[in-house]
Amino acid sequence: QGPLRDVEIDFANRLSVHLRRAFEIGSKLRGLERRHTVLAEVMDRLPNGILLLDDQGRAVGQNRAAEDALRHMRGFSIRDGRPVAAEPAANERLQGLISQAISQRGNGHSASLGTMALHLVEGQGEVSLLVFSLLAPPVDSRAPETAAVIFLGVNPVTRVASIDVLRTLYGLTNAEAELTRLLAEGLSLEEAAE
Repeated sequence: QGPLRDVEIDFANRLSVHLRRAFEIGSKLRGLERRHTVLAEVMDRLPNGILLLDDQGRAVGQNRAAEDALRHMRGFSIRDGRPVAAEPAANERLQGLISQAISQRGNGHSASLGTMALHLVEGQGEVSLLVFSLLAPPVDSRAPETAAVIFLGVNPVTRVASIDVLRTLYGLTNAEAELTRLLAEGLSLEEAAE
């Protein structure tokens, strides 16, 4: 075999730069995979349901709490890949919130776009829905594009406090207490104003 020639040493030196870069990229990918695994586990351990929607309003991911809620809940489901409310008026509002969230995507605002409460079957309580848009499209264009998130909060049957209780506890006027009660029941400001 003998000693290495200058050509072979030069080739090894040029190759070492690429091997070092490949090692760095591999290390970053392993770190991202670990982070993804941890975040997926955290999402699955959350007590409230999370539905991830693509830019067409189709459900592309969910955590365990959402799976459980959808399996046992009546009045809210995934139909043809899309979240729907059983009651037509509630479904119209839900679809409007989803469309608004998708259209607001990437505008730099991460604020909630809307909330609503769906009354479920007698004795099941209600589910509160909180709809958000995401800030930006994913870097990897091969991944399903997640454009919006719906947080599901399943609430047991409870009665909203009476107007008298709200006035006494919080020092509200009758009108403020009534508005608070309507908002707590899931109505939007526009719906409460009617």
